Amino acid sequence: MANIEFTALISEIRGKLDDVVFSRNRSGPYVRTLGGYTDAGSAAQLQIREYMSRGVQFWQRMQPATRKAWQMQAIRFEQHMNHFRKGTHAGYNYFLHYFMKRCIADGFPFNNIVKNSGFDSQANWSRQAGWSIAGGKATHTLSAESYIFQPALKQIRYNWFHVQLDVDSLSGSQVFAFFSGAAPTGIYTGNNTGTFSAFLQCVHVGAREILIRNLNNISCTIDNVYVCPVDIPPPADTL
Repeated sequence: MANIEFTALISEIRGKLDDVVFSRNRSGPYVRTLGGYTDAGSAAQLQIREYMSRGVQFWQRMQPATRKAWQMQAIRFEQHMNHFRKGTHAGYNYFLHYFMKRCIADGFPFNNIVKNSGFDSQANWSRQAGWSIAGGKATHTLSAESYIFQPALKQIRYNWFHVQLDVDSLSGSQVFAFFSGAAPTGIYTGNNTGTFSAFLQCVHVGAREILIRNLNNISCTIDNVYVCPVDIPPPADTL
């Protein structure tokens, strides 16, 4: 810290000049600069908060074995940095650091297991009556429940997933189910269009397809289907 001796003139200055503030306390006169303003409600700040919230929810739904793998990776990191102290770099913190870093750099780059998720063609999708794929969209027009699915994707019971889709149009209140079975779990959109996401668990016995089922028998158009397992293992290159 610099040691500055004020002249008589400067020691009597009070107030702000541009971003410099002149003031006095019990130790004598001092000068400080104003910190820069950061808009806590900016689009960038809101996006960071969304990434953080999503990372916490991934960790909360992660399988115990995967959490343990992150904990062991955190311990190896501490040892690698030659400052290992038990508990100072928990697997939770290590995972969030990695998760946030990847999101900020690449905009949520984690594995989407849905193929042809933007409906660029009819490839990979099987359709029941009422569904069609054209112009980069999937559209349902039949006034009866039916679904569009990817038979190659089989998921194990109790696994958690982060799911998301864009709803471009719909003719009424809607629920989109994402896993086959007698009691599917899904996203409720109401009468709204836009991007909808949720954390869903595959709760049915046996292997189940990833599917999108129109539960309310209404017309709709969807795009950009995303299904990501929450069990993200620690990559080997994090050290």
